[in-house]
Amino acid sequence: MDDKNQKNDLKKEDKTKKVIEEAQKDVEDLLKDMEEQLGVKKENIRVIKIRLPKRNIKSILFDAIGNILLNIVLVLSISGYLTWTKDSSMINIIFFTLTYSLIDLFLKNIITLFFIKHIIKTFGMILALPTFLSVFLTIAFTDFVVITSNQRVLLMFILLIGIKYIIKKMIFNYRRK
Repeated sequence: MDDKNQKNDLKKEDKTKKVIEEAQKDVEDLLKDMEEQLGVKKENIRVIKIRLPKRNIKSILFDAIGNILLNIVLVLSISGYLTWTKDSSMINIIFFTLTYSLIDLFLKNIITLFFIKHIIKTFGMILALPTFLSVFLTIAFTDFVVITSNQRVLLMFILLIGIKYIIKKMIFNYRRK
């Protein structure tokens, strides 16, 4: 058993070394291309390493519950100002918001899990795609809420996304202090 474990460990280490060597080669190639195309000297180019925090199940669940509760509170409060639905039952609006939140969280976690390089390359802008996609998927898959005005629904979601961004930015800044 120990021999098999040691062999597996050696194989993992070899794979890790190969990945690191390939990444270093890619960085060197990018630096050469930048030097040729932009005429910038290699000494003037700085390469930074990005260390992403490890996300465990506790942090994922905490973020998900916070996101769902924030969405419910914001949709209910925005619905008080905008009449976007014929049926103003609070339970139906909560289920509608829960559907939106779950689709949004599912799509964001899939992108975070499988496309982390694209998130880094786009500076996180690719994570806006699931938010907008989940708006249309929620509208398409929920039939228990009758929408009276498409413009008001889109305005409600734009307000929801904007206010949620502001609140999350405030929480992030508060945690950094």
